[in-house]
Amino acid sequence: RLAEHRAAANMIERVVTRYRSGGPAGLQQPDIINYKIELHSWAHSRQLPLPQYKVENVSGLGHSLLFTVSVAVDGLQKAVASGYNKRSAQQAAASIMLEQIKATGNTI
Repeated sequence: RLAEHRAAANMIERVVTRYRSGGPAGLQQPDIINYKIELHSWAHSRQLPLPQYKVENVSGLGHSLLFTVSVAVDGLQKAVASGYNKRSAQQAAASIMLEQIKATGNTI
């Protein structure tokens, strides 16, 4: 039984290692971007107040709630996005805000 567990653990480790290194058929580990951190860093580097997130609306029933969140940074237009949890809605709103910043010619 112990040998089976070790064999399974070794196989899982090989799969994970191959995945992280690009693996077979060009599988790539996705780049994970935390847009909230990027927006926070952008505001901080310009000595602006930190982004303020606000839940604008919650709709849906029970386990299928949809959160609508806005993010505001002084001097910029508010960005609004939705997601199935607060975190994903905040990430989406921060992503939109960063795109707005890029569109105005500012660097991120």
